Amino acid sequence: MDKLAGAAAAKAWREISNNEQYTSSMSPRGSVAAYPWEMLETISKSTVRSIRSLSADFPGGVSLQAISAALASFLSADVELIFKGYCDPASLRNSVEALHFSIEDKGLRLAIDPEPQLADAMVSRLLGRSSGITRGGLMANAGVRGALARLCVEAARSASPAVLLQAHSSPIEGAVNAELGIRATLLLEGRPYALKASLAAVRPREREVEAADLRALGPLPLSIPLLGAVCGAERATLLGLGEGDAFMPGAAWWLDAELSGTLAIAPEASGRAVFFEITGSRSAKLVGVKPLPLVEEDLMPENPEGDLSQNVAETVLEAPLIVRVEVASVTMSAAEFAALRPGDVIETDQALGQLCTLRVAGREIAKGELVNVDGELGVRIRKLIGGD
Repeated sequence: MDKLAGAAAAKAWREISNNEQYTSSMSPRGSVAAYPWEMLETISKSTVRSIRSLSADFPGGVSLQAISAALASFLSADVELIFKGYCDPASLRNSVEALHFSIEDKGLRLAIDPEPQLADAMVSRLLGRSSGITRGGLMANAGVRGALARLCVEAARSASPAVLLQAHSSPIEGAVNAELGIRATLLLEGRPYALKASLAAVRPREREVEAADLRALGPLPLSIPLLGAVCGAERATLLGLGEGDAFMPGAAWWLDAELSGTLAIAPEASGRAVFFEITGSRSAKLVGVKPLPLVEEDLMPENPEGDLSQNVAETVLEAPLIVRVEVASVTMSAAEFAALRPGDVIETDQALGQLCTLRVAGREIAKGELVNVDGELGVRIRKLIGGD
């Protein structure tokens, strides 16, 4: 039976093979084009290793959709960020025209290099103007770089999950453990612009450096400034200040002319602050943590279109600066500060408003004292701090 079955199967196979109507599921030899392997993106082993390493450092990742939404909100425009591929990060690492940031709590550094036309378009949107005529070296302008850096900081902070960036005016030094470069396209109102970015881990993987526990610092003394206001001001207003003049934050004050109200401790790049209720001329009670309010005057030009021939690098000087008004300070040990709880009372180093500091982008620009100007609180300038 087995031999008969085998013979029948062989005969059937021969009939099928000789049947001209039979067609194979495979295409005839020579009709299939070779796969275009040369069109595939080439990813090096070092890039794969960096992706794995940085994924461990930054497990939450960064959502391009979340960043797009944040940028769209700040620019009041349709924004879409599209990943295009990987690139060599070496060109961004020490570029003086790239924007440089650190993500301190994760030991990471970030560099962003937008094409000049994108820098022009974004800063123009911030200023409420039409795009100017882009000149070479636009990203070398400190005003343009500062405006774009601030935009990146705010957009990252507003993304979900939030990323707290610290901007740096120059490339960040340090040994690189893992580094990854990417290419992306940013669609602004449907118009495509190119940008590159690199993310690098600057700490050794063998020795994880955790954020220092304040309690572990024990008796280490800390001098902490207490803010009375955070507000926007025109550059011309600040440059025009002289000794004896009064700087008026207006509605941005958290305290009134009778020196009652609240004070705050707020990191430069944070949207939240620790608030204290004033209880005396040298004391305040801890209330808790809440979002940091920011009151900015409408400082944009009346003509939003502006001069179409005016370059962004020239008009960016009209953008408002963020001024922090420090009205007191408190000195205590790290352990004491870590132990503070709502309801606890702290004592300031001097009487409230006896010595005030105006600070912009982390730099002291003036020192003074609180004064009552026709029922409105102001800071009378006693000393101007030299600088740009």
